[in-house]
Amino acid sequence: MNILICDDDDGVRDMAREILQDQGYTVECVRNGQEAIGRIINAPETYRVLLLDWYMPVMDGAAVIEWLNTSPAWRTSVIVMTASPDELRVPHAILRKPFDINRLLSMLEIEAAVA
Repeated sequence: MNILICDDDDGVRDMAREILQDQGYTVECVRNGQEAIGRIINAPETYRVLLLDWYMPVMDGAAVIEWLNTSPAWRTSVIVMTASPDELRVPHAILRKPFDINRLLSMLEIEAAVA
């Protein structure tokens, strides 16, 4: 399963990528929503899951989701990552940061089963 990680924190991106690759996932990383949208436009069928940080510079998670909702090419799942999950009202899975890797792996297993 191909995963796109979108997070401005180098440590979060690197840790998540390493763990997920060790679990057999194919992972690509970007630093902000603008870069994520660029990847999605160039390869819309590539990613099964987008791990999306909510608070980022350049383009935040809310703007990415707004764009995704208008994009007919986007047919993958979003898992929003945030340290403040109680503030969010989104119809996507939410993963509290710092995240428990077992929780993330469970969420990905569910996504894989749905695919």
